[in-house]
Amino acid sequence: MNDRTGQVKTNKEVKSRIQKRIHSRVFEGVSDSSGRRIRGVYKRDGNYWVRLRDPETGRERWAKPPDQSLSGARKFFNECRAAVGAERVRAVSLALSAASTRARAEWPKVDELFHAYRAAASAERMRNHKPNAKTEAGNISMMRQIVESSGHSVARLSIDVLPELAQNWAQRELDDGRKRVTVGTMLRCSAALFSRWARLHYRRHGFRIPPDVVDAWPRVSPDPQRYELPAKELRDATLAAGKEMVEARQAIGEDKELPKVVAEGLPLAFILCYHYAMSAADAARARFDWMQVQQSKDGPLDVMVYERHKTHRRADPPVEMEIAAALRTWPGRNGRAFVLPGTETDRYDLVTRHLSAWMRRLGWETGKCAHELRKLRCSEWATSDGIKWAARWIGDSEATAAAYYRDLLPEEMPNPYA
Repeated sequence: MNDRTGQVKTNKEVKSRIQKRIHSRVFEGVSDSSGRRIRGVYKRDGNYWVRLRDPETGRERWAKPPDQSLSGARKFFNECRAAVGAERVRAVSLALSAASTRARAEWPKVDELFHAYRAAASAERMRNHKPNAKTEAGNISMMRQIVESSGHSVARLSIDVLPELAQNWAQRELDDGRKRVTVGTMLRCSAALFSRWARLHYRRHGFRIPPDVVDAWPRVSPDPQRYELPAKELRDATLAAGKEMVEARQAIGEDKELPKVVAEGLPLAFILCYHYAMSAADAARARFDWMQVQQSKDGPLDVMVYERHKTHRRADPPVEMEIAAALRTWPGRNGRAFVLPGTETDRYDLVTRHLSAWMRRLGWETGKCAHELRKLRCSEWATSDGIKWAARWIGDSEATAAAYYRDLLPEEMPNPYA
């Protein structure tokens, strides 16, 4: 028998700019010995499949015929299409459901995928130092949220239905008004369970996944955005209040009544997030031994040298000499390793909760207030020293820095007529 193959596109047109990558060899059309295409019959991984409309629900369905010969697949397709009358329609619908159930039974469940991914991530960390444990847990959590918020159990859901389920979930979330960047991030993180290194590990250890799951996984692109500086009045008020707090070496005003670890930590959090342009995660793990003195073309610079947790890029932001001197002699330091006081949770909360609350009292309204200090500092560096060095100092690529962290200071605009 002579089977000829050809590309068949079966994905429906997607809505809201959700993009689905279609693998051209997922399902292959089948021809008879004379070269004539057999309607409705396809092949994938050596198995026959049929594609037709469920006469009861009206939905397009892929189903694997119980008889896996070419004649059996052809007969199954023709019998389903010839259904007439309510009783026959019901019988065909049940046959389709049974065929789909048999096909699903071949694939592992989602919770088995979680177990296999944890093993793959552990092996990859030994080889390549990533993904870290937090990233691993986050990726699993994202996939679990998609499955369970769709009304399914990870213990019972077969992994071959995940792409369609994720597609429907994404559309539903967008229709409900959820931010595109949030939906896109959840899809991207959950798709990490099918990353190349994970698939290689699955293959070596006999864990099977559908061959088209990566190509069929949906994506949501974020809305184009550019960072815009807030009003100069707000920027000036924030920097003035921050300077006053740093000079006092503790929180001032009503913030002095906060717990000691917060009152002491607020000015330090301001230094790290503004003067060193650190993210919350990097500020929480910042250490005093990151501080170095390096030589620049204009003289010595006090810098923090570290590897940014998110991008693993080198970052070495410079800081004013008086700020560096203050850090080295900060009251209550008591030889601790971390710049911020307290436990790991205390340090992270100092930035994400308490510093953000301090900024909101000054008039900031964005979700991640403390992150705005990083953007402001990057904008200042980009204006004075160029985007190349601004990106280097914040530990991001020039493209990322230009899109999300940089807006030239309008008050520094040169006068071409001067």
